[in-house]
Amino acid sequence: MDGSGGPEKSPAALVYPIVELSAAAKPPMEDNLEQRVRQIMADILHVDPARIDDSTSPDTVESWDSANHINLVLALEEEFGIAFDVSEIESMVSFSDIVHGVTAKV
Repeated sequence: MDGSGGPEKSPAALVYPIVELSAAAKPPMEDNLEQRVRQIMADILHVDPARIDDSTSPDTVESWDSANHINLVLALEEEFGIAFDVSEIESMVSFSDIVHGVTAKV
């Protein structure tokens, strides 16, 4: 009994509304992941995190050279407990590519 005199409903019997997210809406976890990636990039590349957006790439950040690219990958692997293969590392050519790659692994 649930105190109202009626039978108690099991959790499986509860109906949860389906909320449709717009294309622009992101779950909070994804926002947190993006912030973590942004901060790691800022630390490795020595840039202001506010300067990092979807278009940030080796073409737009002078310090993003091959050595810092490897440092960035290693820092991401350590932070998220993941591993990238060579083709994934080579495809990480922008902030948005990196977020996509990390999201696919976590």
